[in-house]
Amino acid sequence: MELRIGNRVEKLDHLSVGPACVLLLRALDHDHEIDPSGSDALVPHCGHTFFVDEAGVWLSFNCNIGLDWDVTHAGPLVTLSTDASSVTIPRQQWVAAVVGFSDAVEACYRESAPKLLGEETADGFRPFWREWQERRAAAR
Repeated sequence: MELRIGNRVEKLDHLSVGPACVLLLRALDHDHEIDPSGSDALVPHCGHTFFVDEAGVWLSFNCNIGLDWDVTHAGPLVTLSTDASSVTIPRQQWVAAVVGFSDAVEACYRESAPKLLGEETADGFRPFWREWQERRAAAR
């Protein structure tokens, strides 16, 4: 998989694409600013851990190696900006790209062999997966 924003192209083969789905689905309706520390990237490197807060919401904790960009909503348009380029697209195109990515990753999950999760991981995975499904359904 690769990410294209304007003239920037990045391979996603070393990143946590599952957690990226939830973070990108969150960005369908909310602006996102590049995190200067890199630890709140939209496509995390080390986002494969599953923690929840006191309210049971999945939290993304990751290192500073992920891919990040600004997402700014303005009515029917969304602007995606990196340090090298910026592109403004219709919101429907942004939604289609995120949903398409999310569906492709989910298809990969479904085709993979079942994974055994330890109790601590399962406790965090359930809210992660529930949020993914709820946000994906809301994007339809």
